Amino acid sequence: MTATLVRGGTLIACDGRAPVREAAVLIRGGRIEAVGPAAQVAGHAAAAGADIVDAAGAWIIPGLIDSHIHATLTGLESMPVFLACGVTTVRDVGGPLDGVAAIRDALASAPNAAPRFIFCGPLIDGAPPSFPADGLGIIASNADAESAAAKADECIARGAGSIKLYFRLPREGVRAAISRVAGRVPVTGHLGRTRASEAVADGIDGFEHAIITLYNDVVDERARFDGATASMSDPAFWTSLLAGWADADLDAAGAQSLLEAMRERGVTLDATLDITRTGLGTPRPAPDERLRYVRKELVAAWELGRQNERPQSDDARALAERGHAQCGDLVRRYHEIGGRVTAGTDVGAVPFLVPGFSLHGELRLLAAAGLSPADALAAATIEAARALRIDAETGSVEPGKSADLVLLDADPLADVGNVGRVRTVYRAGVAHDPMALLAPFAG
Repeated sequence: MTATLVRGGTLIACDGRAPVREAAVLIRGGRIEAVGPAAQVAGHAAAAGADIVDAAGAWIIPGLIDSHIHATLTGLESMPVFLACGVTTVRDVGGPLDGVAAIRDALASAPNAAPRFIFCGPLIDGAPPSFPADGLGIIASNADAESAAAKADECIARGAGSIKLYFRLPREGVRAAISRVAGRVPVTGHLGRTRASEAVADGIDGFEHAIITLYNDVVDERARFDGATASMSDPAFWTSLLAGWADADLDAAGAQSLLEAMRERGVTLDATLDITRTGLGTPRPAPDERLRYVRKELVAAWELGRQNERPQSDDARALAERGHAQCGDLVRRYHEIGGRVTAGTDVGAVPFLVPGFSLHGELRLLAAAGLSPADALAAATIEAARALRIDAETGSVEPGKSADLVLLDADPLADVGNVGRVRTVYRAGVAHDPMALLAPFAG
């Protein structure tokens, strides 16, 4: 078995150690055999006769993890786009069981040519469902707590690596599902009817969308929404969210007690800061040539939805910016007290987000919110791997782990946006040229 020696770059292993200049990574059988200073790794027995990859001038990081996608909406064809952007693991957080299982099975036939795929199954919702006309099959409405728990069981039986509880599920359903899962996989929540503080007390593992799920615990009581009746398809819902965040007192007891409880219970916050800035409650985004990497029918649907939008006033834009800043500040505060923050995008479900590329944007927003570039990078590598319970397999560059690596042409610790400067991607030891992966979309 011929080994591969990637040598000469600066290693950012995301394992808690300082970067290593003139480093090397020895790959054999799809896994990392050795890693460290190049002179040291070159002396490893398996390095004799290895294929040499010159990584001079590059930065070597672990493969990125997007913790929040909807693959049945982006389509199987989006997987090479994720990989071209250095994303070697994705978690689908809402899709019909048959659809996500089919994607898993299709990817299993060529596991080195696509991201690792983890799925939740459908969104386990209450009744009536959050989107009554869900023709996509991504929501499973449940009339009672027992049916919500049974749906979680069904998802796990089909191979779900995580469970997602949704906006209108009442607290008894949240509690029943968490109890039925019994720690077999992580349980995350995009919640509304059940408050975040209640779900923390009931043992949830994670939260999606800081702007929504944490809202009712953070804002003034008079600004809270009614999760049993609020509609996320109503633009006024997003406007009111941003206004509530803009006026929120982040030093108040509600916000502080929530963050402390989350940290104490080890709850992961998958912040998804980009969802409203890019697609909801904000001005129309500028033309983006990267939309050619999104399936045409999805882009057409997004454009159709934009036609009826009203232009925003200067005051509305300023309010939105204050709301975004406040939400980002709460994420920073959670990180600073030791809470785990991960990076997810909601690509597929939110208009004008592009597979892979949007994760680079999310890391920029985490840095803008106050995380250091190193901590923002960790949110898409080791912290995400720990949250998904796959850190023995990926998330850092360490011996024994899958050889999921990205070679960058610029330093992500100087500017985390440099994660977009991808030279080469390794998935389980197989090298991929980003331009070759994207070439089929050029037309």
